[in-house]
Amino acid sequence: MPALTFHLIIYRRLLADLADKEVYVDVIAKNFTTLEPGIGYRIFKPFLQQKYGAAYAKHLIVTGTHGSNLEKLAQAEGYAFLTFPTDTGSRFSAFSNVGLFPMAVAGIDITALVHGAMQMRTALQTDITINNPAFQYATLRNFLLHHGKNIEVLAHFEPQLDYFGRWWTQLFAESEGKQCSGLFPVALTYSEDLHSVGQYIQQGQRQLLETMVIIDQPQTDLTIQLSGVNDDLDFLNGLGLWQINKIAEDATITAHQESGVPIIELHLAELDVTSIGSLFYFFEYAVFISATLAQINPFDQPGVEAYKQLMFAGLGK
Repeated sequence: MPALTFHLIIYRRLLADLADKEVYVDVIAKNFTTLEPGIGYRIFKPFLQQKYGAAYAKHLIVTGTHGSNLEKLAQAEGYAFLTFPTDTGSRFSAFSNVGLFPMAVAGIDITALVHGAMQMRTALQTDITINNPAFQYATLRNFLLHHGKNIEVLAHFEPQLDYFGRWWTQLFAESEGKQCSGLFPVALTYSEDLHSVGQYIQQGQRQLLETMVIIDQPQTDLTIQLSGVNDDLDFLNGLGLWQINKIAEDATITAHQESGVPIIELHLAELDVTSIGSLFYFFEYAVFISATLAQINPFDQPGVEAYKQLMFAGLGK
């Protein structure tokens, strides 16, 4: 179901797409006061009732905190209930039922994911020197923030990391965007986004830094074949898409560095579930250090209440 939207077009399309499919819905809400999951529940409950009749409750799972309205609703209606840790914000919840259950349903090996996180945890907590990569990353971010940079771009040449970038954006925006401070985080997927904001990065205001996530291990390649026509693309003959992507990546890094953009490189050996688990934990650990260095509490987000209060007032709550 839609994670954080209540737009009519999205729901219309989704309900139409699901009409002839087997459907299970996981309603995730820490306290069930956020509007989006509440609307999702209100939309999908009658949809499931119409589709499955009295058995609809078997197709609805809820993930919430103990004692919340969502747990009471689950008990009253007979829904399966998964716990949402009371001491964990949503942006830090990837390794709880909030993140692991949906990923398992999607076919992701969550054992490998957690293994990657535990490997990173051991590495970061064992090395308490300045060589600790999370400490280096957090320190560099704070240094650059205090030397004129106010935007951080998380960039990569892997479309599979697109939604990971959205999570990273929330993690740093909600954890550090307080006290009129913090780097504004934005995630970009290259080479696509080079055709929209590449010009600004190259020649716009010198107010940003770029964190590049780089995959070192080559993937199974797809080779450009001879075309047999004069299309002015023969320089590509025999090259693989992985090779072309890496050349574009190297060229982008060099061009941005030469234009005065500070670049932090984060290398993953390969793009697999274990590495993603490591990357999740790395950023969670790093944002704690970074916020602490800035004397900011990374675990609250009081600013989001302003629009919510006005919205609920407008809705008559």
